[in-house]
Amino acid sequence: MQNNSDHYLIREKGGEVLRIADDTKGKIILFVTRTKKTSGDIFSVGVSWKSIDSLREMMKQKTFSWEIKDRSLAVTGQDGQITLRFVTVTGPTVTAEAVLSEEEASLFRSALSEGTSAE
Repeated sequence: MQNNSDHYLIREKGGEVLRIADDTKGKIILFVTRTKKTSGDIFSVGVSWKSIDSLREMMKQKTFSWEIKDRSLAVTGQDGQITLRFVTVTGPTVTAEAVLSEEEASLFRSALSEGTSAE
């Protein structure tokens, strides 16, 4: 997985891409999923530093459930496994889910731990 200081590639396989990018106000989580051979859905969720801090705290627990204020992203975890659920907030309701492998979950945690609200 290729990462640099402001961009983290968590998954790129089977037509799915999960990236986390740094932003001055927090992180942007981008999930691209293929729904058909030639089309797919793109979810882009901005997460503030305050919300990132809250999620990091929740992720310290063995079992956790966290949801962003507008409900466009929910993150759940149990016994080291992490699942991200994306939901559109405008237009028709579209959902997508990414169940992270152990390696992907580790990359996700690392990407969230980079940077702080104090920067």
